[in-house]
Amino acid sequence: MNPYLELNLSPEASDSEVRAAYLRLAKRYAPAHAPQQFARIAKAYALIDTPAKRLHLETLGSPAEEATESLVQENLERLRLHRPRPSWESLCQHFGQTGTKA
Repeated sequence: MNPYLELNLSPEASDSEVRAAYLRLAKRYAPAHAPQQFARIAKAYALIDTPAKRLHLETLGSPAEEATESLVQENLERLRLHRPRPSWESLCQHFGQTGTKA
């Protein structure tokens, strides 16, 4: 997600312009009427609401994107390690038994 696009701003926008854009869009997409749009706007504003966060975003990327990427990698690793339980029929074939349950 590009917070500047979400707030309809250029990356060169001043802190007051960022705040004004957020307030304008927050009024337009009030949480009671459009909760999903408001959540996107609030998340975008949270990424660039201070000069330090804007600098971090411009130099290192979004901390949310980094966290998401690490979660994706962690879940992929878990899926690679997960082995599904064998079916009853495959166990019977492996041990040379008939496939009927007693």
